[in-house]
Amino acid sequence: MLPQWRYVLDCSGLKPQPGGDYGDIEWFLISPGGLGVKNMGSWVSPNKIVIDSAWAGAVWLIQHEMLHHLMQGGADHPVTPFSFPCFLQVGQNLPLPEE
Repeated sequence: MLPQWRYVLDCSGLKPQPGGDYGDIEWFLISPGGLGVKNMGSWVSPNKIVIDSAWAGAVWLIQHEMLHHLMQGGADHPVTPFSFPCFLQVGQNLPLPEE
């Protein structure tokens, strides 16, 4: 099993529902900025994950979108599990701005 998917399963404590397993995901990379200025990735119901190619190496972002897929949920980011215990929110993963 892909370690990134295993992490999402373990930290969330969720089990895949029909259509919400890793093998159901269709992956798409788009040109930098293609999702807009503030959007690095997106889960599109029921099984599409779109990632801005500038962020394709950000494991936390991939896992963040995987979590949306696992939950089969929309744009909501419930504190549990996104922030804690999974630590998959933007503010938990981007470097702090330099002063």
